[in-house]
Amino acid sequence: MKEKSPNKINDSLDLRPLGLSPEAQKTLEAGRKSYLFGIFLDPMITVGINHISDGSMDQGNVNTALLTIAELFHLSGEDYEKQAGKLTGDTLSAHQRNILNGSIVLVTPGEGMNEANRLAQLRRSDEALSKLPPEIQAIIAELNYEAFFRPQTMAGGIETRARNELNQLLTSLGTEQDAMPHLTLTNWAIGQIVGGIASSVSKTSETSNLRIIDIGSGPGGTVAAITDRLLDAETEGERVAITCIETTQGFYDQLRSFTEGDDVIANLGLEVNSLGANPSNRSISKAGSLTTIKSDALSALKSLDLESINQDDIVLITGNYSWHRLDQRTKQQIIDLFANIPNIMFLLGDFAHHGNPVAKQYFCLGANGPLNIGNIGLGEQFVKSGFSLVDLELQRPASLDKRIARKIIYDDQDPDIDGHLWIAYKGELTKQALNLVESSQ
Repeated sequence: MKEKSPNKINDSLDLRPLGLSPEAQKTLEAGRKSYLFGIFLDPMITVGINHISDGSMDQGNVNTALLTIAELFHLSGEDYEKQAGKLTGDTLSAHQRNILNGSIVLVTPGEGMNEANRLAQLRRSDEALSKLPPEIQAIIAELNYEAFFRPQTMAGGIETRARNELNQLLTSLGTEQDAMPHLTLTNWAIGQIVGGIASSVSKTSETSNLRIIDIGSGPGGTVAAITDRLLDAETEGERVAITCIETTQGFYDQLRSFTEGDDVIANLGLEVNSLGANPSNRSISKAGSLTTIKSDALSALKSLDLESINQDDIVLITGNYSWHRLDQRTKQQIIDLFANIPNIMFLLGDFAHHGNPVAKQYFCLGANGPLNIGNIGLGEQFVKSGFSLVDLELQRPASLDKRIARKIIYDDQDPDIDGHLWIAYKGELTKQALNLVESSQ
């Protein structure tokens, strides 16, 4: 007998602003009726209609995004409904309320997304999103984050700085989910490594500049950790250029507010430029500045004047739990953009395969799940593109705290956790500045 979902279509929701054809309406309705996921589509439709009404999004682009979401919701819902263990009745309703409120509460493992359906979500999402241009992918992200992410979902710059006591942060992992402390851990890992590189560069070169490009900056958590460690390393601000790229308007507004008002950034002597949706080659060509851009990652990166990078500059591409939102095609295009940079490093906190309990027992069962891609094959992409990968079990950057390194190694080895720190680099200057030591040291 087919399980009855408590999802109810909101009949009062006026879909006329979308101007859908009868066939498109059927696709949208199938998504709205989806077991488990259907209830999450209406808030995204509402966000899309609001953007169409205020002229900030094109109707056709919003429709393409919504129909893609509806199809992915429908297929993932069918898979989940066939699971032996699944949410039903009151437990399903309670989980859906948590998703709608942005509250991270894990369901029991037996009701989480099983392995086969989790992998199907990732592959299906990668296939669907890789067919879409960056501007449509950006709209999907905008509809998702604006509808569901709340301050308690993800730590911004101020909250990240407040979580700087490492032992306390490590203790909180696995015992609380507010603002996802595992994201804060890898933010500090990234910050420590960047600080170490800056310190090394200042001692070994009088001409090298540090070019940091942060992809998916969100509300500012990663740049908060990076700038904190740069200041601690007594970095000369005129030798640093930081570019922060964020796709969604809500997160961009928080990012802009944080960077424009932050004392640490001011004390580094960085000039803050907020370009909004107008990326410019100024964002990478000028040392001594921090620039924020509201754009999808690939379009923003293509706009940068990479020819202005000096041969002895070190370019760091950072990101914290943003790369699992990029399809494999886009990841490869980003890697290829920097293929000829002499000294380059990708420093990314993210899933290895998107298989941790927070994913399987929460995000895979919400609006995020059918739209996430994971990082399956990312290591192979880096290696085939000529990058060296750091294995933290064998080596770690000297500036990375041993306790953080041990935690990341532990997470790597536990298939039920799946946290990872991707360190992929090219160039002798980069290797020297990374200052790898044996993990046992």
